[in-house]
Amino acid sequence: MRLATIPTVLFVALGLAPGNFALAQQQGCRFLLDNCGTQTNPDLAEFLNGVPFVAVLSTESSRAGYGALKFRMIFSPNGTMTREPISGGHSGQGTWRMLGNDICMAWKGASEYCYSFQKVAESRVEILRDSTTQAVWMR
Repeated sequence: MRLATIPTVLFVALGLAPGNFALAQQQGCRFLLDNCGTQTNPDLAEFLNGVPFVAVLSTESSRAGYGALKFRMIFSPNGTMTREPISGGHSGQGTWRMLGNDICMAWKGASEYCYSFQKVAESRVEILRDSTTQAVWMR
């Protein structure tokens, strides 16, 4: 079954955000027991399931040795995300979506940015923008 043939009511029933079609397709495939093609990249999928993880941001101050910003983050399957500071920074809410193999995020009051990512170890990925590490997500 292709994405276009999955009824909109199924997306709503699954609690998926409008525009989050890659995840909607993945969830629709899972629930319909149908292999319908493009799935969310498995290297990132474990972070997009509503279970908290730690994100260490790579900022100019942290690269200069002044300490890293660390957050407890939750990316829910419905396309929402939250962050709570562990060290430095401030809490926030926003939305996320998959765009091909990139993850796009928009924190409340900010523009959306899309990032690539690469798995660097078990349960650990680097979030990249223009080939520069912006954050490391880990469990």
